[in-house]
Amino acid sequence: METAESEIINKVITVLEKASEILTLQLSDIENIGRSYQSTDENEANKSALLIVTKRNSLEFFRNILDFLIYRLRNEKIEFFVFYLPQIRVMIELYSYLQYICNLHEDDQLILILTNNLFTLSSSVRNTKQDFSEIQALYTQQKNSFQYWLDEYEIIIPEKVDKLTKKKMNKQKLTLVPVEQRLNANEISKDCPLSSELWKGLPNSVYEFYRKFSLYVHGNPLMAKSHGTENFWIISECLIYASMIIELVNSRIIENKRLEEHKKFLYAVKMELPKFINLWGMKRQKV
Repeated sequence: METAESEIINKVITVLEKASEILTLQLSDIENIGRSYQSTDENEANKSALLIVTKRNSLEFFRNILDFLIYRLRNEKIEFFVFYLPQIRVMIELYSYLQYICNLHEDDQLILILTNNLFTLSSSVRNTKQDFSEIQALYTQQKNSFQYWLDEYEIIIPEKVDKLTKKKMNKQKLTLVPVEQRLNANEISKDCPLSSELWKGLPNSVYEFYRKFSLYVHGNPLMAKSHGTENFWIISECLIYASMIIELVNSRIIENKRLEEHKKFLYAVKMELPKFINLWGMKRQKV
């Protein structure tokens, strides 16, 4: 028989499942944008394809992490939730990445995504003695496909995959800005006004939470012990970042196609949040 405590938690998890459903709809919307795009210009077509695929893959990664955590929230032992907290940092990073690139001009988005993809390939083979001919072929294929854009913006990318160094990237200002700059309070307020309205003070606190969850990622031994309320942290943070990324995708990618779904989600959150926060407070007092 379901207890009053488990009923409160299960209702909030059900709200999280609604967020996953919206994200799935948004993924379909992004795919439809890609399918409907037409251009006789091969360079423009390549640019559009790369931008769509990158945004879709980032959102799908976020949705998959959310689904994984929802499953664990329904099935995991309380003392094991502490080991799932690093996933929250990944979700914040995915949001910050999408927010950053979506606020750039499309050509700048392309250059940033392309060169960082090439740099990832380079990093995977640099200083290795193993054969990396397959990676070299992939690197060359990607570079050649977008050579027009590299030439257009006078970006110099070496022919050899192992020669694209961090120094070369920095010199041409091709590296991503640090997360603390991406999680800019003004940008969050601008891109996520509805989420910021529900969670007061949200824009100024996201980076602080990112730093907190980084301690779990880096294996800080002080964070290894369960306090019995980590499932509340996971639920709370998933609600926040799912809302933020839904809102960002709505406004920046799919022209607010899922705005009504997001508003209904926020209403459901608003209905369940007070009881959830109250229960969380009582649990913390017992710890």
